[in-house]
Amino acid sequence: MGIKISAPGLENALSGSELFRCANEEEIEEAKAAIEGDLCDILDKYVDKTDDGVIVQASTIGSLEALLEFLYQMKIPVTSVNIGPVHRKDVLKAMKSIGENRKREFATILAFDVKVMPDAMNFAEENGIKVFTANIIYHLFDSFTEYVKECSDKRKEDEGTKAVFPCILEMVKGACFNQKAPIIIGVQVKEGVLKIGTPLCVPSKDGLRLGKVESIELNKKPAQSLRAKDGSAAVKIQGDSAITYGRHFDDSSQITSWITRDSIDALK
Repeated sequence: MGIKISAPGLENALSGSELFRCANEEEIEEAKAAIEGDLCDILDKYVDKTDDGVIVQASTIGSLEALLEFLYQMKIPVTSVNIGPVHRKDVLKAMKSIGENRKREFATILAFDVKVMPDAMNFAEENGIKVFTANIIYHLFDSFTEYVKECSDKRKEDEGTKAVFPCILEMVKGACFNQKAPIIIGVQVKEGVLKIGTPLCVPSKDGLRLGKVESIELNKKPAQSLRAKDGSAAVKIQGDSAITYGRHFDDSSQITSWITRDSIDALK
């Protein structure tokens, strides 16, 4: 059984906070300090506003603390918390986790036993913010961990397209079958591995960018890669139409893959 309280200023009350009977101003201040102390303890232990993390919302202080403790044990970082329904302003907080070098899974609100206002949900969907709702902590956790895996798999897929394997090529003398884009030349791998999609350059010509390998033909058959042991092959390079074989480079030029910091990181 509970009691119903009617009083001015209840819109500022926190669900789940303790009730104190105060006889004077001094006791009121002591009660306020106690409640604020409980909230500060929660924030100090579970929330790090300086790092990436999810936003957590719950219906009461008790349910918030229970969820935060669970996330803490599961090593899921939290950057912001709130009590009550999810509003547009809460989505705006989550949008800070969108950007370069930020993990997409942290642009997320975990709403435990609270409503998500329709305008907030629409705003979240428009801006790529995930909002997970549940009345059971484990269901919320399962939904989020599944999403984390999706984001991780997507990153691996994206990094795979950035990965450039190092290689050094030597042109077969006189083996140029098309001088302009797409340039088609005969090459042999001296070191490393040449793959379709590899960007190529000529280091001796100030890093002249030739373009990306569009196809490899080995022994009159298409191949996905080429190594030194495979011998020579015809390579189609799609790139800048202004680059011309014979004018900008020739069969005496050493050709290598174009390596960037991103491609090095993707190989790690």
